[in-house]
Amino acid sequence: MKKFVMSVALGVLALASGCATVTSGTTQSVSVDTVNADGVSVAGVVCKIGNGKGNWVVTTPGSITINKAYGDATASCEKAGEPTTTAQVQSQTKAYTFGNVLVGGLIGIGVDAMSGATWAYPELWKIVLGMTPQIIGGDGKPLTGEPLERALKAKSEEPKK
Repeated sequence: MKKFVMSVALGVLALASGCATVTSGTTQSVSVDTVNADGVSVAGVVCKIGNGKGNWVVTTPGSITINKAYGDATASCEKAGEPTTTAQVQSQTKAYTFGNVLVGGLIGIGVDAMSGATWAYPELWKIVLGMTPQIIGGDGKPLTGEPLERALKAKSEEPKK
């Protein structure tokens, strides 16, 4: 009986490995909006988006499905008559990832991290045209003040690829 219970428990753990990969997937939909310095929406801006898992193009305001990735995404936005703007969009660990420690163990965490399921971007990216440098935080808005300074410092300390 003990062997049967142990076999069932190991089977459940094996199936649960990669839990976030199964429950949230490796892609996500994001909406991109561009605004001018006064906060007025600017339509028809073409944004080229890229991360470690691929490249996409969206015209604002618009939505697109992208692959989740560990690293930040870059959005380069252009429209005639508007300043070309590049923004970094932060990727963040999702809360359910920590539950995977209990259910899927190291195998589950490894599967989720490699697939990108552990990470997510904000659902709405509000990019301010002409604002440089620009880092979009977890709330989808550009960082300012001390949070921006901390993010820029952290970026400058990252190892060069």
